[in-house]
Amino acid sequence: MLLNSYRISRFSTSFQLLKETFHTRKQKEAKKKKKNGGVSQKFLDKAILWPTLLKAETSEQMGRLNEMLKNEEDWGSIERRGLCLANLELTRIGHDFVSGRNVDLKMIGKRGMHQKWIRPLTPINISRIDEQNKLTKISDGHIISTNGYNIKCSIYEKEKDVDLGQNYLILPSSNSPIITSLKTIAEEPEKLSDDSKHLINLTYRATLMPSLHDRKIKSLAETLNSSQIAAISAVMNSQRNLLCIQGPPGTGKTRVIAESVLKLIEKKNRVVICAPSHVAVKNVYEATLRRLKEEGWDEERIEKKLLSISEGYEDRLEEHQNYPVIVEHSKMFFNENDELTKNKIKKYINKLKEESYSDIFGEKLAIFSTLHSSILKRLKWYGFDGSTIIIDEAAQCSEPVTWIPILSMRKCKKVVLVGDHKQLPAVVMADESRKHKLEVSLMQRLTEEFKGCNLNILLNQQHRMNSKIMEWSNELFYDSQLTSHENVENIRLSDLYPNLSIDNPINSPILMIDMDRIENRTRETRDESVSSFVNREELEIINRYVNRLIYDVGVDAEKIVVISPYYAQNEELRKLLPNNVNVKTVDAFQGNESEIVIFCLVRDNKNETIGFLRDTRRLNVAITRAKRQFILIGSAKMMKSNKDLKKLCRFFEKENSIYGEEIFNHFDDVKLPKNIGKYRY
Repeated sequence: MLLNSYRISRFSTSFQLLKETFHTRKQKEAKKKKKNGGVSQKFLDKAILWPTLLKAETSEQMGRLNEMLKNEEDWGSIERRGLCLANLELTRIGHDFVSGRNVDLKMIGKRGMHQKWIRPLTPINISRIDEQNKLTKISDGHIISTNGYNIKCSIYEKEKDVDLGQNYLILPSSNSPIITSLKTIAEEPEKLSDDSKHLINLTYRATLMPSLHDRKIKSLAETLNSSQIAAISAVMNSQRNLLCIQGPPGTGKTRVIAESVLKLIEKKNRVVICAPSHVAVKNVYEATLRRLKEEGWDEERIEKKLLSISEGYEDRLEEHQNYPVIVEHSKMFFNENDELTKNKIKKYINKLKEESYSDIFGEKLAIFSTLHSSILKRLKWYGFDGSTIIIDEAAQCSEPVTWIPILSMRKCKKVVLVGDHKQLPAVVMADESRKHKLEVSLMQRLTEEFKGCNLNILLNQQHRMNSKIMEWSNELFYDSQLTSHENVENIRLSDLYPNLSIDNPINSPILMIDMDRIENRTRETRDESVSSFVNREELEIINRYVNRLIYDVGVDAEKIVVISPYYAQNEELRKLLPNNVNVKTVDAFQGNESEIVIFCLVRDNKNETIGFLRDTRRLNVAITRAKRQFILIGSAKMMKSNKDLKKLCRFFEKENSIYGEEIFNHFDDVKLPKNIGKYRY
């Protein structure tokens, strides 16, 4: 009896301790939840770290430019790398109520404005070269407009003095507004909307990811394939909060986005469509316009419901009926001396601006913008709050860059990430950033972490290239899940140039010129002035091959693209090749295509150091740009030092498509097209 009493007493004590422990844990969890505002602590820890990493990226960018200046590299060379627009003169400093504090910068000397990022709303930083030939940052800001050789920019640093004069330059710098937003999120997570918190918690496993099944949409175009239909059906599933659509090269991801936007706005959903580049935004916008017109939408209805702000939204304010009144009162403000009156005028102007932008954005159902545009954070003030956000080229964006537009839409319940994480990731330069994997996109992380869920949909039919060009990439990156559409699987050069016989090796969809087979060849050399590599023997081979394609086969020079991973090699190629032949780095040509792509490895050294191509995704991008022919020029021995490149080399061997200089003999067998003279090397 005493023993039983002891057991009961002991059980009671243990139960009480367990109960107290449970309540203590609950209290701690409640305190923690209150502290982090109901947002995943793992996300908040990253939000605290990200600004440091983004600042490191800016510092690294400035450091590299300073190094180039120290080496006295010419401005043309620096600009062609896309790093900045330099040699600018600051000609005017002003302020207005449309743009705020702003400056005019004029390009010195007659040169083209080739930088693709010089577009309205692009975030920048303005710097100046001091007397020691070193960069000094003046201010963050964004581009307002461009006109010929003049660029109008807003500047955010109000307390800093800006002087008229020369030696200014502007750099693409999207990090500053992102850093500010991340700091606000980390400091005040409770201010995020419930929808935003839910999206964060899903992605960081603080909330259980549901397993969902999509109802197939039947009212879609017959030309869409089954994987495209599955992707659009998933977009339209209102129960889905997160979706990754993986679109390998040529699988029609832009078509899927356009069709999805059409279906969403038909159901009166408000949608924001973003991409990191202006080109991608423009492509999706134009594809959506085509679909709307095919569905019978007239221009007036499209203008009311769609808006592309990738080219600037301040121009639209100038078209609004309030604009003349804003200009008139702005003049009154700057001429007024009484502070009380000035404040009243300022309030009135701001009220007019808000009313005007509310008119511009209020009725829109779809807005297209670059990811970095400053307007995204302001849309909610103007009566637009998207319930769905679609991000194209999502695998090319670092995760913090992706979160800002998502969290700017307070009513956003659905995020659709479209891209291909098997192609190039975001460019990351600083060692600290790489250490913390800043280059890993939100899309890549979700796809890899939620493999067991049906979060990812693969578009599996490509409409771009001959099936042989696709084969290595398909096996290595896509688990052989891709198929070629019957319209492209056997396309060749001879379809366009019938003078080229079907069985001529020049007509092969894939071939390799092995530099090991070139007698007495020279190897790579390092160009110290630009910290890059050149392979002059490869330059010679490329020049011969390109010219014989043009003069013997009759290929239009514009249908040929030469890709190299190294800046110095590209500079030499541009000097050698006909002007109409496109010469690009892998990064610059991602997202494009060409009938013929020639790729040169450049690296050829005794240590068998392959360089950039350690990341085989770079070669995946290069190969899959080609439609009818891909030519690889490089050392087979170098390729065999890397397991993935070794597989590619063996693929060429299996296809009997590896040649030395004898490949040029086959041009002699081409029947000469009319009006073309034989090329003599």
